[in-house]
Amino acid sequence: MYQSTERIQELLNACEQILNHMEVNESQNMLLEKIKQQLKRSNQQFQYEGNDTGAYKQLQHSVHELSYGLEKLQESVFQDYQSYTNNSIDDFEALSYKEQMNYANIYHAKIDYYSTTKLLQNLEKVNSELMQLL
Repeated sequence: MYQSTERIQELLNACEQILNHMEVNESQNMLLEKIKQQLKRSNQQFQYEGNDTGAYKQLQHSVHELSYGLEKLQESVFQDYQSYTNNSIDDFEALSYKEQMNYANIYHAKIDYYSTTKLLQNLEKVNSELMQLL
């Protein structure tokens, strides 16, 4: 049980770090900030109430809500990424890192898209750990 709660805490902390490094456009910023605040509250609540079935169920509910918000954000940043590359994502990703850095807005859209993918994967792992605890 301790390993699962420790792993959950590590995953939640990793999610916070990823979110804090994202640079979305102005229209997506409100959703990003909402997700950040929701994750921060969930993480703090889990830290203080962690070893309790009620806390696990509450976190599971929060993970579901976070995933829903992240899916919306992911869809939006992916649309930006597609638009910025003129629907040529594969061509852009074939460029070297140095060449990609010449297109800062496209590069940031790429990073934001892959960040949302990693966040969703981490939340799936949190949910798996919670399922083992319940």
